[in-house]
Amino acid sequence: MSNDTAVLDEVMETETPPPEISAQAILSGPREGHNAPLPAWFRTRQQEAWARFGSLPMPTRKDQPWRFSNVKALDLSPFVQNGGPGHQTRHEILERSVCLDEVTARLIFADDRLLRRDPLPEKLRQLGVIFQPLERALIEHEDLVRQYFMAQPVELGSAKFAALHEAMAVSGTFVTSRAAWRWNSRSRFSIGSMGRTPRCSRTRCSSPTSWRK
Repeated sequence: MSNDTAVLDEVMETETPPPEISAQAILSGPREGHNAPLPAWFRTRQQEAWARFGSLPMPTRKDQPWRFSNVKALDLSPFVQNGGPGHQTRHEILERSVCLDEVTARLIFADDRLLRRDPLPEKLRQLGVIFQPLERALIEHEDLVRQYFMAQPVELGSAKFAALHEAMAVSGTFVTSRAAWRWNSRSRFSIGSMGRTPRCSRTRCSSPTSWRK
């Protein structure tokens, strides 16, 4: 483990936001210029998933998961990806996450940005438990991410939007272990919009509260 990596294992809360990324239309393709460089093979998968998203048909109400939906009203063209939370928004998000104080570890994201990281205790890491941001797991556990990322069949939604998710994913939580562990977890998600332009604005807090074999 390098010194740089060891430093990242400390409790982390970013004080200065990374440079804001300009808004990009959802339907313009995988996001470029993200603050964390992604491996070439992962980018290739994203481009392939983007091609699948473009070629697959939209779901219809004849599809079981969509039978109560107004599919014709689903128009993604006005939406852009949020460029990242400002300082005040970041502060508010972290304040709202205090409901998850009793945790073993914690990751807080907003708009694909890691805002806070409370890493696993050393004893769990030595036992082979991995709880990391996706960007870091792609570098340190590349083979495991290749094996498990988007490997399970899609049961809800549709193959089209699963492909969109794979094409756009640049952050998230990666959890795995060499041994059989059971873990209780709490996750909080919020989705909103800002201003007059529809934006995909997401907040995610993932926290394992306890682990046991």
